[in-house]
Amino acid sequence: MGISKTVNYVMDEASAEASRGMKRFISQEHIFLGILKLTEITASDITGGLEDSAQALNREISELKQLFEQTFEIRIEHMTQILRLETMLSRKVVPADVDALQNRAKEVARMRGSSVCCAVDLLNVILENPPETLRAAMRIERWKDRSSEWPHG
Repeated sequence: MGISKTVNYVMDEASAEASRGMKRFISQEHIFLGILKLTEITASDITGGLEDSAQALNREISELKQLFEQTFEIRIEHMTQILRLETMLSRKVVPADVDALQNRAKEVARMRGSSVCCAVDLLNVILENPPETLRAAMRIERWKDRSSEWPHG
């Protein structure tokens, strides 16, 4: 099972978010913030414009952005601000089992018939059982898995 460059980007951003928030660990909230950050860039920000897969990465980023716009009533920029503040202030933020999250995301990718684990798979895993801080910040009641609607892989 391959991992999309977007997943690596998200994990790098999650680590940076944890550092900015003075946390010594990566939480699911930090990973969610990394996914939000992904919606603000293009493939050339990941690849430096040197890769043939830029078109596929741009499609993945665009589809992820569309998924957020269709699912949440709050703008992406506001989600980032709210969640960053909630994550920094909350004592309920706990370390994520990053390996378990990535393994589950690979399972989700496999279930939708893809050979590549993408950021949308990671998002679906986090939102299967969102942490309390994320649920409160995003007003998430229940997440409907829409990953099968996105033509990745």
